Order: sequence, then C-alpha cells, then structure tokens
Amino acid sequence: GKETEMASACNDAFINSGRSIRGSDRILEKMGKRLPNSVSYNNQICAYVKNGNIDEALDLLSAVEAKCVETGNVAIRPNVSTYTLVIKALSKSKVNPQRTQDALDRIDALNDINNSDSLRIDVDCACYNAVMDAWGWSSAPDKVQRANKLFHRMLELYKSESNLQVKPNIVTLNSLLNACAFARVKGGEGHAAALLEVATNAFEMFANGEYGSANGLTYFTMLKIFSKFLPMNDDRTEKMKNTFYQCCENGCLDKKVFRQLEKGMPVNELKLLLGDGLSIGSAGNVRMDKHKKTIG
Repeated sequence: GKETEMASACNDAFINSGRSIRGSDRILEKMGKRLPNSVSYNNQICAYVKNGNIDEALDLLSAVEAKCVETGNVAIRPNVSTYTLVIKALSKSKVNPQRTQDALDRIDALNDINNSDSLRIDVDCACYNAVMDAWGWSSAPDKVQRANKLFHRMLELYKSESNLQVKPNIVTLNSLLNACAFARVKGGEGHAAALLEVATNAFEMFANGEYGSANGLTYFTMLKIFSKFLPMNDDRTEKMKNTFYQCCENGCLDKKVFRQLEKGMPVNELKLLLGDGLSIGSAGNVRMDKHKKTIG
C-alpha cells in the first residue's frame, strides 16, 4: 500500500544520500509486517556491499529468500543484479572461494524449492565468471577442477537451452585459463597432463568463434601454461609456435606475448621464429622488436 511505498522511498533516499546505513536498517525494521518491495531490499543489500559489510548483505539476502519462499511474494524476490553484486563482492574479497561458490549454489537450491516460473532466478554469465575468478585466484589445490566444473555447467545449461544467459564468453575462458596457469602441480606429470588437457580443450572450444574470440590475454596465458607445465622440448616449442601464429593471425600481439615467448622457448628457436625481430646482447640478454619481426 501507500505506507509501504512511502517507507521504501524514504529508505532508498536514505541509502542514496550516502549517510550511515544504520538509518536505513531502522527504517526496514519499523516497516514491520508491511513488506518492503524488492527495490528497497536490493538497495539495502547494495549498501552493505559498498560499505564492505558482506556478511550483513548475505544475512539480509538469506532472510529475503526465506520470506519469498514462505509467502510466495514475487514483489520482494531478489533479482539477478543483486546476486551478481554479492557474488562479485565475495569474489573480489579473495578470502574464501567456497563462500562465493555457496552463494551461487544457493540459487540452484532456491530454484529446486520454487516450482513457480515467476520465482525462478536465472543467473547470467557474469555470476559464473565471478565464481570462476574466485577459485582461479585462490590457493585451493582443486581450483582447476572447480573452475572447469563451472565451465561445463555453463555449457550444459546453455546447450540444453535451460538458461541461455550463461553462455560462456571470452572472460569465462580467460578465468579458466588463469586458474590453470597459477595452479600448483604436486601430483607429478599425470597432474600436469590433466591440467594441460583442461586448458587445451577449453582453448580449442573457442577456435570457431561460437563463444567469442581469443584476445591477447588468452594467448599470453596459454603460452604461460605451456612454459610452466611442459618440459623444454620440441613438443613445447611447437605448441608455443602454433599459439604464436594464431595470435598473429587474430591481430592480438602485445608485449606480454613476446615476453612469454622469451621465457618459454630456446633462443635459437626464437631467432628462427622472429628473424630480425630478435637480438641477443653481449650479456646474453634477449631483446625483441615486434615491429621488425618476420614470421615464417
């Protein structure tokens, strides 16, 4: 009714004024049984996140979720933007990736409870990418498996047309490759081979452009993965050369790509690959000039 709308408007104005969020807390409390609308709750959650109060944001989100399920009131349902905001905040905190994963999993749990399409929450690609980032930058020993599981979940939902909003994009690929590039291999060659398979399969899936085109970061990260997890031999050199050629063809060359080539390839192979673009100083230092490169 009008009282609810007026209280919600006051609460929103209080938040937007930049004043302490405790005041908006009190407004929500005084509304009592007059349920605020989703805008008020979402703004309150946003205020918590922006002030760094992620725990409070999660508590309020849980309370609203429970009330939505209990009452069936669509008007107070958190929207995709709210979940994305919370998940991104958790991801950027880099404290515990499982908390970010839990925030995504709770949406699936709610969808299982809700039989009504009007209460269904279809998260988008940005949510999944944020969770993948959380795992990728963590020190979790299973972070590659976790990120890869999310990637294939996105593919499953998209291909089955269950949720077209989760179509993977180049951010998805780069997040997965980042998890691979910074993984710690403790299981010997077998573990390294499995990690390389994850990275290579995902990279090749983007070759036809269905999910977007690789960029400079993509090629740099693939070169880093080859340098880190393959021994210095002909196989590694060939993989790095082929990745470099693809990078050239797609116009994605940058300084980081050249630096990674320098780290991962023998000097004689670099000379053959770059021609006049490479010079070796008297101290043995390698210098590369991308403006003089000749690609064979």
